[in-house]
Amino acid sequence: MNIKLNFSQFGSIFAVPSVVVDKHIKLAGSVQLKVLLWFLRNSQSDIKPEDISKALGIPAADITDALQYWIQNGILLDSDGLEAQGAPQEVEKKEPVKTTEPAPPPPPAIRPTPQKPTPAEVAKLVAENPEISFLLNESQLLLERPISPGEAQTLVHIYLYYGMPTPVILTLIKYAQSIGKANMAYIERVSYDWSKEGIDTPEKAERKLEQFQSTQKHWYQLVSAFSLEKRSPSPREQQYVNRWFEEWGFSIDMIRKAYEHCVDNTGKLSFNYMNKVLEKWHKSGIKTPKDVDQQQKQFEESKKKKTTDKKASYDLDEFKRSMLYDTPVYKRRDKGGIQ
Repeated sequence: MNIKLNFSQFGSIFAVPSVVVDKHIKLAGSVQLKVLLWFLRNSQSDIKPEDISKALGIPAADITDALQYWIQNGILLDSDGLEAQGAPQEVEKKEPVKTTEPAPPPPPAIRPTPQKPTPAEVAKLVAENPEISFLLNESQLLLERPISPGEAQTLVHIYLYYGMPTPVILTLIKYAQSIGKANMAYIERVSYDWSKEGIDTPEKAERKLEQFQSTQKHWYQLVSAFSLEKRSPSPREQQYVNRWFEEWGFSIDMIRKAYEHCVDNTGKLSFNYMNKVLEKWHKSGIKTPKDVDQQQKQFEESKKKKTTDKKASYDLDEFKRSMLYDTPVYKRRDKGGIQ
């Protein structure tokens, strides 16, 4: 077979960094490669994960995971224009300062930035550290497949630099496998969040996963109740869901009431508007749809009474005026009134 490039199709081209093929062609998954190619092709415009999701027919959550992979490996930049934590960075070289005092002892061999270990370093750590060897072996069992060198680098990176204990990492991998997100971009992103939250024991990890599952359950209740697009909630939407269901203890029927109130007054779904309605009900001690209906009834009766009282007041004034001017004492002389 003699295959050649068809240059007639080269009317429009875009650049792909060589490192993508040299280093990542074996490590990156199909979704990650698709997302990067689409991103490179459309890099001149303002790109959001939702745009890529719509173009490729891939869930937005998977798009975010794929973008995170390329950010972590330094191919893309984050929103602040800085290289990701996993990307190599150049360190400015400075001339050594001459001094007559003896030089201090060298610092421990710690990387100046949290770069992932190289494959050679991973191999050395596996040979020297039984805990890391156990982590990689158990990860393969949970994933039900051999892990790639790049995945091994990520797992060791999580263990060393995020300070995540092996049991916690394995708990996360097991959960990711159960929900169909057993890719290293997702596992690393969640590990980073957990490290900031201080989740460093299996018990804390289990409680966090229970919260995850509760949020997902309540989110899908909202998706079904409001006929929303089936997708993962944004971080802001997750906050609303946790607040409404967990913190304030509202039922789906109460949230549906708030939804109806929102649509009646704004003509569209607004989580922010619904949150204000539910917050008001929470502070007022309104817990059930019956409470809402009773409050609405009292409001309408109060409004009606105010209108009736106002009209009655106007009628009384008019009556007094008519009585005043119709009194015989004030009738005009030409009408035979009393003078």
